[in-house]
Amino acid sequence: MEFYVDGRLVDSDRYEGGLDQAAGGQNYVGRSNWPGDALFQGYVAEFRVWDRRRTREEILSRMGRLLTGREPGLAGYWRFNRAEGASVPDDGPSGRSASLMGGAQVVTVPAVARYLTPGELEKAAANVYALGQTSLKQGAYITAYKDFQAALDLVPGFRDADALMREAVEKGRYRLAVFPVAARMRVGGSGQTSRPGLLRRALEALSESGTVDLLRQEEARAALEEDLNETLLSELSKGLPPYVDLVAQNRLDWILKGKGLDVRRADPAQIVQAAGGSGIRAVALGEVDVASLTQDSDREAQKAFLAREVSYFDDKGKEKKRREKAGEHTYYVVKKDVRMTCRVSYRVVEAETGEALKQDFVEEEVQDAVEYADPNGMRPQDLWVERYGDLRRLDGEDKRFGAREKLRSRPELISAALGVRMAERLLSFVEGYSPGGSGGK
Repeated sequence: MEFYVDGRLVDSDRYEGGLDQAAGGQNYVGRSNWPGDALFQGYVAEFRVWDRRRTREEILSRMGRLLTGREPGLAGYWRFNRAEGASVPDDGPSGRSASLMGGAQVVTVPAVARYLTPGELEKAAANVYALGQTSLKQGAYITAYKDFQAALDLVPGFRDADALMREAVEKGRYRLAVFPVAARMRVGGSGQTSRPGLLRRALEALSESGTVDLLRQEEARAALEEDLNETLLSELSKGLPPYVDLVAQNRLDWILKGKGLDVRRADPAQIVQAAGGSGIRAVALGEVDVASLTQDSDREAQKAFLAREVSYFDDKGKEKKRREKAGEHTYYVVKKDVRMTCRVSYRVVEAETGEALKQDFVEEEVQDAVEYADPNGMRPQDLWVERYGDLRRLDGEDKRFGAREKLRSRPELISAALGVRMAERLLSFVEGYSPGGSGGK
């Protein structure tokens, strides 16, 4: 159980039961089940019960506002300003009324938050709803969408905000193209076209310890582009608002080919011009200008023993068995570390005018490390170590046996370093962008 005050965790214990398992068989608000405990001295505006543990973020999002009673997971909801005599109806789904006991009284006090005052949520929803209606009439469709969404966040199902929001989405819809991020070729690299492949295959030549500049290797560059673009488009498709249509990669290729352009060699200005002539409002272009990978590895020799079981007789003549050393064996403790450093420069261009709407870069370094024991040709359970005069199985003493041996794949590192971060930046841009600069006309 965790106890929060104003969304801040202040105490916790190991109790994992529910209210139905409370000692004493009764559920009280403001007193315990034990007669000797003091009563709560203060005010309780309302009491909520949920059928699951709620996160800190969920608590913060709703603690300062009234509920509708239809929220998912809500089990009971008692608002004490709705008391009828000594009975308080449940505005949640349980239908179980609460009773005022022990001299509890309903009094009027200032609300601790505006939206805990009855009617305030509806007033706020009505205000942003009216703004949305005005924006819709003026053709500022994206602004209207956000206003209607805000009204629904305050009061789910508010008037016809949902229908008007859908209307704003359809009228304000625009197309965004993300041209495949290209990796800049380093001087000294091969200029031949190569089929994209897994980056780990491209880097097989990398020694146990060393650094490789990925932009000098054609196959590595192609794999980098493939992995980055796949992650970028996947993250964008999950986070874009409904009024933005992400142009599929094959559709973008078809548009460029229709203009006589090679998708891999087209000049950025040609790309933007072709997109503008095909109804695309904005184009995002990126270039990887730094991509290096460094791997360190170390093997440290350790000594273990082989053992055999022998019989002997104790001082009472009873036969017993014991283990004794039968030889030595060298095993290794292996440490590996891989670091990936990447930077992508990108810009978002308005296709109709060629105006650069945003220029920025994403730079990231990620790493992974493993440490494990290599038994060097033996089964770990056949190796022994001496502890306090006794032989003990090494795999039970050294947890590095059975530990993870493989570093995260390099494509994973690329995705983490570039794709997700770039998608976050583009989604942030889209959130504040309106075609035409007037709310999405």
